[in-house]
Amino acid sequence: MQKFGVKPNSIPDYLALVGDTADGYPGLAGWRTKSAATVLSRFGRLEAIPPDAKDWRINVSNLKSLSDVFNSKRDLAFLFRDLATLRTDLPLFATVDDLLWTGPTPDFPPVADRLDKAKFSAKRVPRSVRR
Repeated sequence: MQKFGVKPNSIPDYLALVGDTADGYPGLAGWRTKSAATVLSRFGRLEAIPPDAKDWRINVSNLKSLSDVFNSKRDLAFLFRDLATLRTDLPLFATVDDLLWTGPTPDFPPVADRLDKAKFSAKRVPRSVRR
């Protein structure tokens, strides 16, 4: 709350609106930290944000513009939130022994072959790297 102005469960929604350069998504145009925090502190989640700005009943500059952008890019906001959400429902491994290297999988040779074909020619490699 102190750092972002929203509850912890609203952080993915917050990052969806303002973006996250570390994860490579831009957020929604015009949405900044203060506006996202104000809207989410009132509504909590993206789903709860009313489509009509008149129903927001908050004090934020360019309210109509924020509402228009949110409504037109709603699907993108949900995608960004999904990208910002830590997965806890995926199976990783049962024991530490499952992480032991046992050799390449059958998928490895085609990937290695594809990467080998994509090597740079010597003409495209800078002289400082060719040594």
